[in-house]
Amino acid sequence: MTAVIIAATSGTLLVFTTILFRAELRLGRRAGLSAVRGWLDVFLANLYVRLSHLRFYVGTGSLRVGFHYVLNRCINALLRFSEWFGSILKRLQRQNRTIARTIKDEQARSHLDLIAEHKVTTALSEEEREALKRKSLDGEV
Repeated sequence: MTAVIIAATSGTLLVFTTILFRAELRLGRRAGLSAVRGWLDVFLANLYVRLSHLRFYVGTGSLRVGFHYVLNRCINALLRFSEWFGSILKRLQRQNRTIARTIKDEQARSHLDLIAEHKVTTALSEEEREALKRKSLDGEV
């Protein structure tokens, strides 16, 4: 409801000032409060001159330079984040490559490799071989 009241008031003031300024143009003079409106015109003209000088000294490019500085900072932050994220991805890739090689090596082993490994782990020592050889030559086995 407040928005409707504000919009109605703004519209009414706009219509009123438009009618007032057109009437003043037709008459060729100000309709009311001419002293206050004259003072306001002088004040606004001086303010415009001061702001024009300020714009000359500060320059219209300062906003542009400021915008580019902020944009540069944002791009640098994105670049640092991208490099950090890339280093994490590279580390994960190295870990994955190691795991993949291990899995590939395990899958490449055949049953013959398993038999050979079993043979090595269950092999008799030299003393056990000599003892078994003696037993078989003596006919005990």
